[in-house]
Amino acid sequence: MRVRTLGVVACAALLIPLISPGAAAADGYSDSFFRPAPTGEPGDVLNSRKEFLPHFPGSEVDQMVFRSTDSHDKPTTGAATLIRPPGMRENAPIFTYDHFINALSSDCQPSASFRARDLEAQLLGATMAITNLALARGWAVLLPDHEGPDAAYGANIQGGRITLDAIRAATSAKYRTEHSETAVVGYSGGSGPAYFAASQQPEYAPDVNLAGAAVGGFPADYAEQIEFGFRGIGPKPGAPLGTIAALGLSREYPEMDIHGKFHDRGKAYANSIKDACTQSLLASAVQVPDLPAVTNLSIDELLSDPDIRPVLERESAVNAPTPDAPLYLWQSPNDGMLPYEPVRRVAGKNCAEGTPTTFSAASGTDHLTVAVAGIPAVLDWVDGRFAGKPAPSNCNGSPSSPFGS
Repeated sequence: MRVRTLGVVACAALLIPLISPGAAAADGYSDSFFRPAPTGEPGDVLNSRKEFLPHFPGSEVDQMVFRSTDSHDKPTTGAATLIRPPGMRENAPIFTYDHFINALSSDCQPSASFRARDLEAQLLGATMAITNLALARGWAVLLPDHEGPDAAYGANIQGGRITLDAIRAATSAKYRTEHSETAVVGYSGGSGPAYFAASQQPEYAPDVNLAGAAVGGFPADYAEQIEFGFRGIGPKPGAPLGTIAALGLSREYPEMDIHGKFHDRGKAYANSIKDACTQSLLASAVQVPDLPAVTNLSIDELLSDPDIRPVLERESAVNAPTPDAPLYLWQSPNDGMLPYEPVRRVAGKNCAEGTPTTFSAASGTDHLTVAVAGIPAVLDWVDGRFAGKPAPSNCNGSPSSPFGS
């Protein structure tokens, strides 16, 4: 009953106006606030400000820009929004949520889109509901802009580092969170950064007190994602994801020369979505029914290209180091947008290397329905980690978690 009541409260919060009355139109990432020089050490706060977001009644909201590290170990910046519930106790846990941005514009990221008038740019209804549910449990909520200042969609290494540095920036005496522990959660476009945050934490950010990570709707192998989208006949919901990820990755890895591999129609398509948010990108699937819509290369030629293949492998979770923190995975075997097998392999790898892993093979075929349906179990799993309970694991296999080799 409590969860159901909280769900009603959270959904009601979505009806609150998305911007305060009379507020000036947001500048998004063109605002100089988001563009300081990347000085200092990873996690150092470079800019901060108070925000008023009516989506979270009574909560304190702070935006911060901090030093981070890109995919090539060079300094960059990241941004995040920290939301603290009314009456939050000191050092309350931080629920770090990597929103499913799935976008090629920095202005689609939470710090900018919460303030925007552009409803498509926001597409934050589910994130607002999840945030309010977490706040109702007394947790602070941290929303990293995990795509970075140039919206490098698909760049999981950088996204994971920005997530970890957001946690560093948010764990501060200033916010009464200096000794808070955190859990990282991500679904769909937020799943890769969330997983790579957990994967990189032992080496990149051992100072981050990570209680666990929960990941769902997970494109765990980029090469298989491309094959899944383009093999066969007719448009598939997941078809544009491989193309969009390649465009986003090329912002971190220009050596991929993605535009040079597209024909004229493909270049026109890429140009039409270069600043697009989730809804426009998914709607663009009709323009990408098969690979010839963007390139004259075959799937095999693309996947064996020496400029492309190493990047796909480096940025795929199936090849990432195993996290030390407990892991929760939820994925549907029937998801029409994503292949299931790579996620099963990630689960099996974590189990084999000793990470407590819970794998829920969700029912349903709709990508977004699986996201929403999985949230109550995810919140309960996170609550257990914050309570210090032993992390559950179904690594020995069960009907709902077919790990097998």
